[in-house]
Formats: sequence, C-alpha cells, structure tokens
Amino acid sequence: MFRSVLALGVLFFPLISPTFPIVGGSPHRTDNLLRNAGVSTGSLASWSQTGGVWAVQNGPVGLASVTMDSCDHTSWFFESGQTPGAKRTISISQVVNFPPNYFTTQITGIEYGGDAFAGGAPTYNPLPNAAASAGVQAKFTVFYADATGATLGMDSSGAIFVPSGVGCSLPSGIRTNCSYRRTTGQIPSQTRSIRFVGEITNTFTTCYTSGHGQFVNGFDNLFLAVWYRGPATYHNP
Repeated sequence: MFRSVLALGVLFFPLISPTFPIVGGSPHRTDNLLRNAGVSTGSLASWSQTGGVWAVQNGPVGLASVTMDSCDHTSWFFESGQTPGAKRTISISQVVNFPPNYFTTQITGIEYGGDAFAGGAPTYNPLPNAAASAGVQAKFTVFYADATGATLGMDSSGAIFVPSGVGCSLPSGIRTNCSYRRTTGQIPSQTRSIRFVGEITNTFTTCYTSGHGQFVNGFDNLFLAVWYRGPATYHNP
C-alpha cells in the first residue's frame, strides 16, 4: 500500500494501481508510471489506440530503400499505413490514476516523453517534373482530469521531429527522436488522473501529380514520472 511519511507520523492510504516507488536523489522522481512502456509484455496491454492498427514489432521494418528500427533495437510499438488523403493521424494512449490530494503538496512537476520514429515514402505515377513527399511528425501530450473525468488542462511537447519533412522539396525518409523528455510544473491540484498520448501525423504532399504516401510509425520506451521535493510522499513497502 502507499505510505506517506510526515514529520508527525505515518499515514496509510489504500493501494491503487499503479504504485509510486521512489528513485533516489533529491529532488525525488518516481519510477516510470506507464505500464508496458516498452511493450515488454509482447502485447499492447494497458494501451488504447486511435486512428490506426498498432502491433508489437521485433526488429527493423523496410520502407522503400531504407529500414527503420527502435532506438535500442528491442521490441517496439509499430503501425503502418497509407494516406487516404493528404493527412492521417494515429496515436496510442494510457491513463495513470492518482490518490486524492496527490498534487496538493510537495509535487514540483511531471516528466514525460519517450522514443519516437517514423518515415514515409511517396507512391505515385510521376508526370514530367513531378515531385512528391511523404512527411512525418510526432508529439507527446498529457491531459489532466479530476475525479469525475473532467479535463482540467493539458501540456504538449509540440513537434519533436526536426525537420518536419513536409513539403515537395523535402526528401522522404526516416525521422527519429530517441529519449525525448519534457518537464512541466503546471499541474492542477485537483488532478486525479493523467492521460498520456503519443501521436504521429503522416502527411502526403504532391506537386503536379497524384498518388499516396506509404508510412511506418513507431514508439518505444514511453515515459511518465512525477518529481517532488522533501520527504517521500509515496513509495512501495
């Protein structure tokens, strides 16, 4: 169960899922609160998906003349598809629940992110002087909710691939950002849950031609933790 260490004694809170163990050092940071953050279970357990069909991938995948693999060459979240139009957006998400009043004292912020990698290649029947590009972009977002599930606010990394890879003059290929992290301290005190979302956008751009883009998308080692100061607020027995 959770234990709160205070100067005047010890208060006990009922066990909820997940637990919040301490990682040493000051200020303190909890362990990664996301379950199955690197698809170590061999499945998509604990994750919801939107806009595509995600799967567990072991090893690289091919895209035109290049290949894409996870940053640490272990299993990863994989999705592939074509743009039915100019753009498609796919995401995976997970909700982490917290005990009452968790964000009212000692909390200094949260840290979130992970590995993101994606690529695109145009497929079309070229016309004279034709050009096309298949661009990708990724971001991480967290949404704060109260005990009723009502949204209190959000924070987002914004675009994490540079360059974005959208535009007729830009080459197609793989974009990667390994071990991305963002820290924010703006957390509503009434927060009882945080929904973590990893999102990738595939964009197909044509110049004087028609066709579609073929895309491969991936996430791995997704991450969400809480930073706090002072004595430990919660930890495992």
